[in-house]
Amino acid sequence: MIEDASITVALIAEGHTVRLTPQGTSMLPLLNGKTDSVVVGPLQGAPKAGDLVFYRDANGTLVVHRVLQTNKDAGTCDIMGDGNLSVERGIPLADVYGRADRICRNGREFSARNIFYLVYVLIWTHTKRFRRRLLELVKK
Repeated sequence: MIEDASITVALIAEGHTVRLTPQGTSMLPLLNGKTDSVVVGPLQGAPKAGDLVFYRDANGTLVVHRVLQTNKDAGTCDIMGDGNLSVERGIPLADVYGRADRICRNGREFSARNIFYLVYVLIWTHTKRFRRRLLELVKK
């Protein structure tokens, strides 16, 4: 949760980047809210599958999760946290404010275009069927 979300959303809309620290476990194993953060910048076009985005969920909470697919015709996308088991379907593209440009994990910052990160995204997004078991292993 962000203390003053309106300022954060406005800064991103103006073209600035903002460092966000996730809370909770919805982005494990990639992001730990105690040590990790993401640098979010404005969207350049519709988000693509695999993008880590900053958006407002159906409950009105601002969240950083991963896009699974985008339906440009309907103007929506399906989003899921790496540590979650359920998909949020039909999130309006108007509620997606920014995309992660950089990730800071365990004190090391890297681009969202880093090859190792992209391999993680590819593997993690294609293992939804096994996610419950994988998360149990990661959390041990």
